[in-house]
Amino acid sequence: MARVLIVEDDPASMDLAVRIVRLEKHEPITTADGETALAVALAVHPDLILLDLHIPKLDGWGFVTKFRQADDWARRVPVVAVSASATPPERDRALRTGCDDFLAKPYYPEQMRANAWRVRTPKLPISPNGTGDLFAALLVAARVRGAATPDALSHAASAIFAVLERTAARGTEEMRIVESAEWLVHPQRKFECIAINP
Repeated sequence: MARVLIVEDDPASMDLAVRIVRLEKHEPITTADGETALAVALAVHPDLILLDLHIPKLDGWGFVTKFRQADDWARRVPVVAVSASATPPERDRALRTGCDDFLAKPYYPEQMRANAWRVRTPKLPISPNGTGDLFAALLVAARVRGAATPDALSHAASAIFAVLERTAARGTEEMRIVESAEWLVHPQRKFECIAINP
């Protein structure tokens, strides 16, 4: 049984999240504001955090920033942002701030299970335009070929890392896609996709 910290200020959304966590046979820990959530998270070391972004006292972005800076173990705890205003900029901001995934409200157990994957790679000193498009193309291509979601994610992340590593080595901001063609198919390094649901 995993401990899931649910940070939610809306009673109906909290009730739904608690029911889903219990349905999955895990222990829900609940808080309704960011400051309390930060104190609780640092005290109980949850296995997963479901984080509403629009919470009082310390919003979700502030929470995840402070939480990730608190300790090494905090950087490894999966944080899934949840929000009713699921716009692309809000999702992007949540992921840039340190959340591992994003779910639009209302969400259901199947969505939570289906979206809870993570691949970690070393950080590279570049962030060229088009990386997301290339990642999406690689992911979709792998899924179309019949790869399971975790395998497709692992391959896409490994291939993107290879391209970005080559790009960084060349000292350019333009992705070295043609030079990295072989690595797009057979990346030299393989990064494992792991489930972040507890």
